[in-house]
Amino acid sequence: MSSTTLRLIAVLTSAASVLCGCAPAPEPTPTPSAAFATEDEAFAAAEATFTEYTAATNGTDLQEPATFEEVYRWLTGEAATSAKENYTRLHAEGIVRSGDSTFDRMELRAYSDAQVAVQLCLDVSDVALVRPDGTSIVPPDRPPRQPVDVKLVSAPTDTGLAISSVTASKTASCDG
Repeated sequence: MSSTTLRLIAVLTSAASVLCGCAPAPEPTPTPSAAFATEDEAFAAAEATFTEYTAATNGTDLQEPATFEEVYRWLTGEAATSAKENYTRLHAEGIVRSGDSTFDRMELRAYSDAQVAVQLCLDVSDVALVRPDGTSIVPPDRPPRQPVDVKLVSAPTDTGLAISSVTASKTASCDG
């Protein structure tokens, strides 16, 4: 696996899941929430959603698939499909995760009635992913802080949003 692929996997799953290969369950149809009246409302909902998602990923035990369900609750579409595949593979390979990811420097990029786009810095400096033989699957050159673009859509969650995609940002930096 290339270091670029491993970096994207770490970003996509807040460093808790990586590759996999299982058929994902069908996605539920999101129930639209009320439109955001202000930029502040959209930002607050996105921040609360990513906070819950990060807590869920940090709460996973890769040896216990039941712990993945809380993560899936905060995902939809491409993000859900990828996470399900990745968590399944990590579990099958006996990978052990330690450490937690965090995020900061969230910036609202766009919002509409049913979608929010943010950019943030994901801190994965404390996250390790280790094979049963004790070797790390984290590339030695993995940046400890990674800029990501996150798209969220209306969904029947406590925040009214779910994450539909998380991608490495080509325009942002977490340096300085």
